[in-house]
Amino acid sequence: MEMIAKGVSIRAACRELGITRSGAHRWLHGATVILKDGRVKQIPPIDRIMAREISPRYLSELERIRIADLLAQGMNASQIAHELGRAVSTISRELRPNAHATSSYRPFHAHALAAGRRHRPKELKVVTHPELAAVIESKLRVRWSPAQISRYLKATFPDDRNMHLSHESIYVAS
Repeated sequence: MEMIAKGVSIRAACRELGITRSGAHRWLHGATVILKDGRVKQIPPIDRIMAREISPRYLSELERIRIADLLAQGMNASQIAHELGRAVSTISRELRPNAHATSSYRPFHAHALAAGRRHRPKELKVVTHPELAAVIESKLRVRWSPAQISRYLKATFPDDRNMHLSHESIYVAS
Protein backbone atom coordinates (compact mmCIF):
# COMPACT_ATOMS: atom_id res chain seq x y z
CA MET A 1 0.00 0.00 0.00
CA GLU A 2 2.83 2.39 0.85
CA MET A 3 4.50 1.77 -2.50
CA ILE A 4 1.27 2.35 -4.41
CA ALA A 5 0.63 5.53 -2.37
CA LYS A 6 4.07 6.76 -3.48
CA GLY A 7 3.12 6.26 -7.13
CA VAL A 8 4.66 2.84 -7.85
CA SER A 9 2.54 0.80 -10.24
CA ILE A 10 0.76 -2.29 -8.91
CA ARG A 11 2.78 -4.47 -11.28
CA ALA A 12 6.11 -3.05 -10.02
CA ALA A 13 5.02 -3.28 -6.38
CA CYS A 14 4.02 -6.92 -6.85
CA ARG A 15 7.34 -7.73 -8.47
CA GLU A 16 9.20 -6.01 -5.61
CA LEU A 17 7.20 -7.82 -2.92
CA GLY A 18 7.14 -11.17 -4.69
CA ILE A 19 3.35 -11.49 -4.76
CA THR A 20 0.88 -12.06 -7.56
CA ARG A 21 -1.21 -9.25 -9.01
CA SER A 22 -4.36 -11.11 -8.03
CA GLY A 23 -3.10 -11.17 -4.43
CA ALA A 24 -2.47 -7.44 -4.54
CA HIS A 25 -5.93 -6.90 -6.02
CA ARG A 26 -7.47 -8.81 -3.08
CA TRP A 27 -5.48 -6.65 -0.64
CA LEU A 28 -6.62 -3.45 -2.34
CA HIS A 29 -10.25 -4.30 -3.07
CA GLY A 30 -11.16 -7.26 -0.84
CA ALA A 31 -12.62 -10.51 -2.10
CA THR A 32 -15.53 -12.93 -1.83
CA VAL A 33 -14.51 -16.50 -1.07
CA ILE A 34 -16.75 -19.58 -1.18
CA LEU A 35 -15.69 -22.01 1.55
CA LYS A 36 -15.74 -25.81 1.17
CA ASP A 37 -18.97 -26.08 3.13
CA GLY A 38 -20.66 -23.64 0.72
CA ARG A 39 -20.65 -20.59 2.99
CA VAL A 40 -19.64 -17.27 1.46
CA LYS A 41 -16.99 -15.24 3.26
CA GLN A 42 -16.17 -11.58 2.57
CA ILE A 43 -12.51 -10.61 2.95
CA PRO A 44 -12.26 -6.85 3.50
CA PRO A 45 -9.56 -4.79 1.80
CA ILE A 46 -6.54 -3.67 3.79
CA ASP A 47 -7.38 -0.54 5.74
CA ARG A 48 -5.52 2.34 4.10
CA ILE A 49 -5.31 4.10 7.48
CA MET A 50 -3.24 1.21 8.81
CA ALA A 51 -1.00 1.20 5.75
CA ARG A 52 -0.20 4.89 5.57
CA GLU A 53 2.98 6.32 7.01
CA ILE A 54 2.48 7.68 10.51
CA SER A 55 4.28 10.26 12.61
CA PRO A 56 7.33 9.05 14.55
CA ARG A 57 5.45 10.26 17.61
CA TYR A 58 3.40 7.05 17.39
CA LEU A 59 4.76 3.52 17.66
CA SER A 60 5.37 1.92 14.29
CA GLU A 61 4.53 -1.65 13.37
CA LEU A 62 8.24 -2.52 13.48
CA GLU A 63 8.51 -1.12 17.02
CA ARG A 64 5.50 -3.19 18.05
CA ILE A 65 7.15 -6.30 16.61
CA ARG A 66 10.31 -5.43 18.55
CA ILE A 67 8.25 -5.01 21.73
CA ALA A 68 6.78 -8.49 21.25
CA ASP A 69 10.27 -9.94 20.72
CA LEU A 70 11.62 -8.24 23.84
CA LEU A 71 8.62 -9.41 25.89
CA ALA A 72 9.30 -12.95 24.70
CA GLN A 73 12.88 -12.55 25.95
CA GLY A 74 11.49 -11.73 29.41
CA MET A 75 12.10 -7.99 29.47
CA ASN A 76 9.81 -5.67 31.42
CA ALA A 77 8.33 -2.35 30.25
CA SER A 78 11.20 -0.18 31.53
CA GLN A 79 13.84 -2.38 29.88
CA ILE A 80 11.90 -2.34 26.60
CA ALA A 81 11.53 1.44 26.82
CA HIS A 82 15.27 1.83 27.31
CA GLU A 83 15.96 -0.52 24.39
CA LEU A 84 13.62 1.39 22.04
CA GLY A 85 14.52 4.86 23.29
CA ARG A 86 10.94 5.54 24.33
CA ALA A 87 9.34 6.61 27.61
CA VAL A 88 8.31 3.84 30.00
CA SER A 89 4.79 5.30 30.04
CA THR A 90 4.59 4.90 26.23
CA ILE A 91 5.42 1.20 26.48
CA SER A 92 3.08 0.54 29.40
CA ARG A 93 0.25 2.39 27.61
CA GLU A 94 0.98 0.24 24.55
CA LEU A 95 0.86 -3.03 26.47
CA ARG A 96 -2.28 -2.39 28.51
CA PRO A 97 -5.02 -1.60 25.95
CA ASN A 98 -3.51 -3.55 23.07
CA ALA A 99 -3.29 -6.91 24.80
CA HIS A 100 -4.95 -9.71 22.87
CA ALA A 101 -7.80 -11.79 24.30
CA THR A 102 -5.29 -14.57 25.01
CA SER A 103 -3.60 -12.07 27.39
CA SER A 104 -0.45 -12.08 25.30
CA TYR A 105 0.85 -9.14 23.29
CA ARG A 106 0.43 -9.56 19.54
CA PRO A 107 2.06 -6.76 17.54
CA PHE A 108 -0.11 -6.94 14.41
CA HIS A 109 -3.30 -7.03 16.47
CA ALA A 110 -2.01 -4.07 18.53
CA HIS A 111 -1.13 -2.11 15.38
CA ALA A 112 -4.59 -2.70 13.93
CA LEU A 113 -6.25 -1.52 17.16
CA ALA A 114 -4.05 1.58 17.32
CA ALA A 115 -4.74 2.42 13.67
CA GLY A 116 -8.47 2.13 14.28
CA ARG A 117 -8.26 4.50 17.23
CA ARG A 118 -6.17 7.03 15.32
CA HIS A 119 -8.87 7.96 12.83
CA ARG A 120 -11.88 9.19 14.78
CA PRO A 121 -14.02 11.59 12.82
CA LYS A 122 -16.00 13.33 15.49
CA GLU A 123 -18.30 16.32 15.42
CA LEU A 124 -17.31 19.28 17.54
CA LYS A 125 -19.16 19.55 20.84
CA VAL A 126 -20.12 23.11 19.91
CA VAL A 127 -21.94 21.81 16.82
CA THR A 128 -23.89 19.15 18.69
CA HIS A 129 -24.85 21.40 21.66
CA PRO A 130 -26.47 24.65 20.47
CA GLU A 131 -26.82 26.06 24.00
CA LEU A 132 -23.07 25.71 24.49
CA ALA A 133 -22.43 27.39 21.15
CA ALA A 134 -24.69 30.31 22.11
CA VAL A 135 -22.87 30.88 25.42
CA ILE A 136 -19.45 30.76 23.73
CA GLU A 137 -20.57 33.11 20.97
CA SER A 138 -21.98 35.65 23.45
CA LYS A 139 -18.76 35.64 25.48
CA LEU A 140 -16.56 35.95 22.39
CA ARG A 141 -18.60 39.00 21.33
CA VAL A 142 -17.67 40.77 24.55
CA ARG A 143 -14.03 39.80 23.91
CA TRP A 144 -13.57 37.09 26.51
CA SER A 145 -10.59 34.78 25.93
CA PRO A 146 -11.17 31.06 25.36
CA ALA A 147 -9.51 30.35 28.73
CA GLN A 148 -11.93 32.71 30.49
CA ILE A 149 -14.89 31.12 28.70
CA SER A 150 -13.74 27.63 29.66
CA ARG A 151 -13.46 28.58 33.35
CA TYR A 152 -16.84 30.35 33.20
CA LEU A 153 -18.54 27.27 31.73
CA LYS A 154 -17.16 24.99 34.47
CA ALA A 155 -18.20 27.44 37.21
CA THR A 156 -21.66 28.17 35.78
CA PHE A 157 -22.57 24.57 34.82
CA PRO A 158 -20.67 22.42 37.36
CA ASP A 159 -22.93 19.36 36.98
CA ASP A 160 -23.51 19.52 33.22
CA ARG A 161 -20.51 17.92 31.44
CA ASN A 162 -22.07 18.83 28.07
CA MET A 163 -21.46 22.48 28.89
CA HIS A 164 -17.76 22.01 29.74
CA LEU A 165 -15.20 22.72 27.03
CA SER A 166 -11.43 23.23 27.10
CA HIS A 167 -9.93 26.47 25.85
CA GLU A 168 -8.22 24.54 23.03
CA SER A 169 -11.60 23.30 21.79
CA ILE A 170 -12.96 26.84 21.91
CA TYR A 171 -10.02 28.02 19.79
CA VAL A 172 -10.78 25.29 17.24
CA ALA A 173 -14.50 26.09 17.19
CA SER A 174 -14.12 29.86 16.85
